[in-house]
Amino acid sequence: MSRTPLVCLAVAALLAALPAAGQNAESFVNFDQEMAAIAEEVPGFAGYYFAEDGVPVVQMTDLSRRVDILDIAGPAETVRFQQAQFAFDTLYAYRQQLTDVLSEPGAVYLDIDEVRNRVVVGVSSQDAARSALLGDAKTSRAAVATRFGVPAEAIEVVEAEPILDMLTLRQRVNPAPGGVEVGFGNFVCTLGFVIKQGNTNGFVTNSHCTNSQGGVENTAYRQPFGQARIATEIKDPNYSTGGGCPAGRLCRQSDSSMARFQNNNAALGQFRKVAKPNGRNNGSITIGNGGNARFTLNGKAGSAVGNTVRKVGRTTGWTQGQVTNTCVLTNNENNKTFFCQTFVSAGVGGGDSGSGVLKGRKATGLLWGGNAAGTLFVFSPISNVQAELGNFQVN
Repeated sequence: MSRTPLVCLAVAALLAALPAAGQNAESFVNFDQEMAAIAEEVPGFAGYYFAEDGVPVVQMTDLSRRVDILDIAGPAETVRFQQAQFAFDTLYAYRQQLTDVLSEPGAVYLDIDEVRNRVVVGVSSQDAARSALLGDAKTSRAAVATRFGVPAEAIEVVEAEPILDMLTLRQRVNPAPGGVEVGFGNFVCTLGFVIKQGNTNGFVTNSHCTNSQGGVENTAYRQPFGQARIATEIKDPNYSTGGGCPAGRLCRQSDSSMARFQNNNAALGQFRKVAKPNGRNNGSITIGNGGNARFTLNGKAGSAVGNTVRKVGRTTGWTQGQVTNTCVLTNNENNKTFFCQTFVSAGVGGGDSGSGVLKGRKATGLLWGGNAAGTLFVFSPISNVQAELGNFQVN
C-alpha cells in the first residue's frame, strides 16, 4: 500500500476506489475493504471517524503503536488517537460471518460502526413478523453470536426504523439541472446528476425509479411529471444472488440507473449544475434561474462518518446533515440488499429518490431511501454507482 498521510489515506479511501471506465462490480473495492487492508498493513488499526470539531479520530487496539500510524500519518497534531478493542480487519471478518443475519425478518442493516468499534445489527421494532432470533434486544446479541460464531462482545443489536424507497423542484426547468422532478409511469422521483459518458448525454437516478427495478425496460422520463419526455433509460443492472448477498435476497452495489436525453441532446440538461433552493433544512423548493440558484459541481468525492453532506430533492428541497454510518449492508422492503451504503442524519421525503448527494461541491452519491419519520436518508456512494454504471463525468 502506498505511504501517503493516513488522514488523506482514510478520507480518500473511497476516492481511491472510484472505478475507472469499464471497471465492473466484481473488481470494485469498497470502503470497508480499504480499511481492512490498512489494518493488515498497520496491525491494530481499528478505523477512523471525524469528531464534532472536525478532527479525525483514529482508533487503535494498541496505542503504543501509534508511531506505526504516524509513519504514514504525518504530524501528530493532525490526528487524535482513541483506544479500541477490535482491529478493523477483525470486525470485517466478523461482519462477513454475520451477512445472513440480514435474511432474518425485521433485519434492517449490518454495519461496522467506526465510533462504537463494533459490528452493529439494526433491527426493526415495527415488524410483527420478527423472528425469535431478533425478537428481544436484551437476548438477541447472545443469540446472534451463538448462531453465527461471532463473539458477543463484538456485536451490538440496536432498534432501527425500516428503510423505505423514497418514491412519490416540481416545475418545468429547461435545461434541467440535478435536483428537479422527473416522472415515470405514475410515479415521481428526482433527477440526480446530469452526466456525460463518452458520447452519451443524460442523467443518473435510482434503479427503483424505473418501470421495473433491475434490467432495462426503456423507461420514459418526463420533466416534470406529465410533461414532455426528456430521456429514456439505458442502464439498470440486474440484481443478483451470491457474492456475499444474504440468503434469499437480491443484491447490488447501488440503487442507480442511467438515462439518455432524447436524441442525445445535451441541451436538455444543465451539466455541472444542481438546483439550489432558497435555504437549507427549511422545506423550500423555490429556485431561480440565475447562477446563484445552482450548485456548481467540481468533481467527485467519498465521505466519512462526521462529514457534512447535502442533497437536493423535489419534495424536501435542500437538506443537509452529518454522515452517521458508512459502508452499511442495507435492506429495503422489496427484498433487496445494497452493499456499502451511507446513512445521513438529515431530512427526506417521498419523491426525493434519485437526489444527488454533495459533499461541498463534489458529487458523493445518490439518495434512494430513508426512514418513515423523514429524519434519516440513505445513499449509494458515487464509487458504487460508477462500479455498476461505468465511469461518467459530472463536471
